[in-house]
Amino acid sequence: MPKQHVGLAIPMFSEGSICPSCNVHRMDQWGDHAVHCSSELGVKFRHNLVRDILVDI
Repeated sequence: MPKQHVGLAIPMFSEGSICPSCNVHRMDQWGDHAVHCSSELGVKFRHNLVRDILVDI
């Protein structure tokens, strides 16, 4: 069964780009890693990501 995406359904990242918060993991286009990133900057990063996407809409 394919993975279902829950969220804004707006592509936020280039497929395969490196997480700008932890600089370790690769992002998928939906930013699922950003939701679970354990970097110290993760919470601020997630907030800013959602803020910037909503401003662009």
